Amino acid sequence: MTRVEALAIAAPLFVAAVASLFALLTNYLDDRATAKRLRQKQADALRQITNPALALSDLSEAEREQLKLHIETLETFAETVRNASAIVDESSRRVHVTAVAERISESEKRQSVAQPTAFTPPA
Repeated sequence: MTRVEALAIAAPLFVAAVASLFALLTNYLDDRATAKRLRQKQADALRQITNPALALSDLSEAEREQLKLHIETLETFAETVRNASAIVDESSRRVHVTAVAERISESEKRQSVAQPTAFTPPA
């Protein structure tokens, strides 16, 4: 085998190895960049959570008004849910009281039927 033949056989293998290493390195660096962007997004979100005043100051006047309207809507909805919950609780209590009263009434009827009347033997 001559040098040219050996080079013809080794060159494609060498190119494939270099291309594979390049692909691995590119993938590794891309993953690192993605992780860095993710950490940055998480840090920004944490900053906004811990200091919401900064986020509000970045809003325009129209956005602040819209946010106030959304907050009022949510508060109204929460009040409606509380009222509905109170109504359901009251209704449930009334149904429970009615059921207990019916059970007591049925129990009294059974007891009055089950109690023997004064028996007088025939004379």
